[in-house]
Amino acid sequence: MKDIKNQLGTAIEEYGPSLGISKKDSKKVPTGEIEFPEDIHALRAIRDALIEVGDILEEKLDAGIYIAAVKAGSGDANPALVVALVEGSKCSLAACAREGLIKQSTAKKAIEKIKKAAHKYIYT
Repeated sequence: MKDIKNQLGTAIEEYGPSLGISKKDSKKVPTGEIEFPEDIHALRAIRDALIEVGDILEEKLDAGIYIAAVKAGSGDANPALVVALVEGSKCSLAACAREGLIKQSTAKKAIEKIKKAAHKYIYT
């Protein structure tokens, strides 16, 4: 899990400013995991799920890493920066978002959106 948080920190440095996200927004980083069936190509499945719910900013296919911006929160108006790390049939997720005065749990909702989009690949 530490590796994905490091990847998220690197992604914040590169993509955070354009999304209004800074390092201080990464104090509480929600994480999640998706376990795909062995007969599903997990890297393709998570790519398709990310395309469905957001915009892929970077893909490092050799390392199994996707970085994406996913709109979540109230009315899907707030962007979250998400890193997906695929190892075998398992995908680890970490997200970060800037919260305003009213906390919307944007990063957590972004992870839930990705899990919901990936659900069709898990139960086919």
